[in-house]
Amino acid sequence: ITGLPTQGAVLERGKPVYEVDAKPVPLFFSAIPLYRDLAMGMADGPDVKVVEENLKALGFSGFGTPDKKFTEQTTNAIKRWQKALELEETGVIGTGDVVVTEGPVRVSSVSAELGAQGASALLKYTGTDRAVTLPLKAAQKDLVKPGDKVEISIGPKQTTGTIRSVAPIVQD
Repeated sequence: ITGLPTQGAVLERGKPVYEVDAKPVPLFFSAIPLYRDLAMGMADGPDVKVVEENLKALGFSGFGTPDKKFTEQTTNAIKRWQKALELEETGVIGTGDVVVTEGPVRVSSVSAELGAQGASALLKYTGTDRAVTLPLKAAQKDLVKPGDKVEISIGPKQTTGTIRSVAPIVQD
């Protein structure tokens, strides 16, 4: 491991999550991870679409509308992206070449150290939305509903928010 983010850092699409051998391992967005190496001649699959959607969002297209087919144009877009990152221009994306999450993340803790082998978890992350969870008494649950605006005071600071959900507490 040659590069790590700091705790609290917000990581966006295309930005490095960490570095291995001084090479960035960037963030891609998707609900599904890359589950195989992607290269010319491979079978069609939803992971190809994940790569094409992310490349297009980062400004590396030329393959038309993102789809499940890995074409020569996909290879060329990957090579341009690799060149921009100063990586070897192979046209191949391996499963460990990117980190895939559903959206931007905030680094909650870093457990790895620079120079480590990286054989275990390197860091933990959360979503970037801030959330507050408050317990309500059973008699209060009908006083609020999703969509209601609220004011939140944390020490001397105040902010506003919106109730996303009201859920019963399950007790054992």
